[in-house]
Amino acid sequence: KNKGYQKYFNYDGIDVPYIDAIPNDYNGVMGVPISFLDKYNPDQFEIIGKGAEVPKKYKHESIDGKIIVYKDGDKIIWETPYTVSERKIGNSLRFEVDGKPGTTPYERILIKRKDI
Repeated sequence: KNKGYQKYFNYDGIDVPYIDAIPNDYNGVMGVPISFLDKYNPDQFEIIGKGAEVPKKYKHESIDGKIIVYKDGDKIIWETPYTVSERKIGNSLRFEVDGKPGTTPYERILIKRKDI
């Protein structure tokens, strides 16, 4: 609250932590809790996909015990040791923190408001 919405590092969208916090004036992609599906109105929102399953904007791979994230195919923008916790995160959405990947939210459904 009073901090705005967090952006994702690896996907162009914002995180909406609670269904009742979905902004009325935002037309971009939003990640919402899966409980959104109980209240989903197909006339109002388009479902883009599940956060862990949509294509991300950066390529990542594991090499020599590290996870490496590339921008524009070859420029390394982030790397971290390949650990059990990183393996569990996999292709999940990540919050952006100072231009780098941060923690992950619980599973999200990505939605976009339809033009009415």
